[in-house]
Amino acid sequence: LPSSLALLLCLFIVDTSSHSLTSRFRILIPGNLRYWNHHDDHRQALFGTPYAQGSILANVVYVHSDLCSFDAIRTSPHYPSQPRTGGGGGGGHNVVPFIMMLNRGNCTYVTKVRNAQHSGAAGVLIADTNCLCSDSACMDHRHETDRCEERDPAISDDGSGSDVTIPSFHLYKMDADPLKEELLKGNKVQVEMSWHNNYNSSTVDFSLWSIPTDVVSKEFFSDFKDVAIKLGKEFIDFTLHMYIVDGQDAGCRRNGHDSQKCGYLCTNEGRYCAPDVVDYSATSPGISGAEVVRESLRRLCIWNVYGKNSTVGNTQPWWDYITLFNDHCYTMRNFANSDCINDAMRRAGVDLERIKQCVTMSGGLDGNIPNALLDGEIRARHDQGIVFVPTATVNRVPVRSELTVANIFGAICNEYHWKIPKICHQCAGCSDIISCVTNNGHCVAVNISSIQPGNSLDDSTRF
Repeated sequence: LPSSLALLLCLFIVDTSSHSLTSRFRILIPGNLRYWNHHDDHRQALFGTPYAQGSILANVVYVHSDLCSFDAIRTSPHYPSQPRTGGGGGGGHNVVPFIMMLNRGNCTYVTKVRNAQHSGAAGVLIADTNCLCSDSACMDHRHETDRCEERDPAISDDGSGSDVTIPSFHLYKMDADPLKEELLKGNKVQVEMSWHNNYNSSTVDFSLWSIPTDVVSKEFFSDFKDVAIKLGKEFIDFTLHMYIVDGQDAGCRRNGHDSQKCGYLCTNEGRYCAPDVVDYSATSPGISGAEVVRESLRRLCIWNVYGKNSTVGNTQPWWDYITLFNDHCYTMRNFANSDCINDAMRRAGVDLERIKQCVTMSGGLDGNIPNALLDGEIRARHDQGIVFVPTATVNRVPVRSELTVANIFGAICNEYHWKIPKICHQCAGCSDIISCVTNNGHCVAVNISSIQPGNSLDDSTRF
């Protein structure tokens, strides 16, 4: 396996700036910090059991460690010092319930939170130890030898977080330091971690991250087409995202130019990359990463024209193109075949000239030129901490079950609290959702368990 491809396939992005609308962090005690921390800024973990509503109120215990090993629970000092069951020193157990505060360090967030969970913590606060370079207030107070970071961090899954069940928040250095000071003085600090449903509209937000070569999302797009069109803009706000690998982060660019390490995986002199698909039968050259990026941009343009800002019913050309492409062009030989692609667009009712104009106006795919649409996808991926393909979210909460029409349809229908679509009442308990939707809500076989969460995304591609 070429080192450049291995890097792309193993790339984990943990730097994000996602402002969750479903969680809240408050300091309750001491009172002076309660009113000081009025802006409530934090980042919610992208792993652990998602909470729809409820709260955790508990005292905070600061473990002066990054908790990259479970043994650090025993060997690191705890603040405030308090009697703990199981003996004195660092080896005892804190009086439950408690929320553990620990430092950001060199291991993954999942590792830290898992160790805190095994120690009995009900929740975790991860204190950043570095300033954002853009945070002038923090920069003014830092030691001149301390480094700063260009990007906002978030708490992302490293691919092994399925066993973590407790919630965790990331706190900025300027927000975390006053809490540490109180705890180091031996003072009691009590906080609230809470969750609530902020979606009061009748429209549910559904987003899907994929790449054109992903088999799981390929099948889902074809199956979900009728459901999406039936729900329409009145009930579902669907956002398409394409997983684009940042060539700079992957080492495919150096000093502003193509590093020549990634071959045909990238476009725009190493700016935008994707994993290739190898034809092991050796009957074709396979599908290059650059061709995957090209198809990704094409899909984004078709979505922008026919899906993103369309009125009810006008998303059909995009869904038809995806179905036709998957049926006729999703082969080693035809994936980049312009005749096949153009025929699929024409049959779907897509205006080829408008799509070409979109590709060109966004920056194109040639030369050392940035592409606005692809840069937007990279930023959104960083912001949301996406590491799996495919990843589906409903009202900004990851759907942690198999990507099937039944699971997504159930997750979407469960989010309606006011105006519930008729099709949800008719088909939510049906064992064949697709048949029910295409037959105007007529369900032959009923199976309530079909809308329950499925298994993990065992077939997901991980970057």
